Amino acid sequence: MLFRSSVCSFSVACGPDDVALDGLVFNEVSLVGGDYIELMNIGDGPIDLGGYRLVDRVDGAPRPDEAVVFDTGATLAAGEILLIQAKLGMDVRPGEQTACGPGAPMRCYYAAWGLSNTAGDALYILSPQGERLLELEYAAGTVADGAWGRLPDGTGPFVNTANTPGQANTAFVAP
Repeated sequence: MLFRSSVCSFSVACGPDDVALDGLVFNEVSLVGGDYIELMNIGDGPIDLGGYRLVDRVDGAPRPDEAVVFDTGATLAAGEILLIQAKLGMDVRPGEQTACGPGAPMRCYYAAWGLSNTAGDALYILSPQGERLLELEYAAGTVADGAWGRLPDGTGPFVNTANTPGQANTAFVAP
């Protein structure tokens, strides 16, 4: 597997260079109303996520002590979206879950920590050895409603999207 360190910022356009693990990208992040993160495989083959970790930032650095650790043998098929439900606090359970929410995929992961729209935040994918492979930063107040996702899925720039956890991204339409 080819590993590329990459940084994608909400303040700049994101494209093919913000890819790690031969096709893994952040696809959608919900900061308002229900915290979740989507990872998507835009590559041609499956990605083995076993042992990799999803973490957020505290004091300017990744916080590995509350990492979402992907199970040994966890794979993401080409074109597949993996949902991580966040801000679950004490309700978090390790490993792959099947209670992912209405309309969500049949499998997901849980994170105890939440995302901050008011202060801004960052997300990281770390290798099993702790190497930073993929990073997504967003500024305070990035969206007032909806989510921040790629249009089109996986390859487009981040824009204000509707909340579509685990589903194809759609443009945000104000109520």
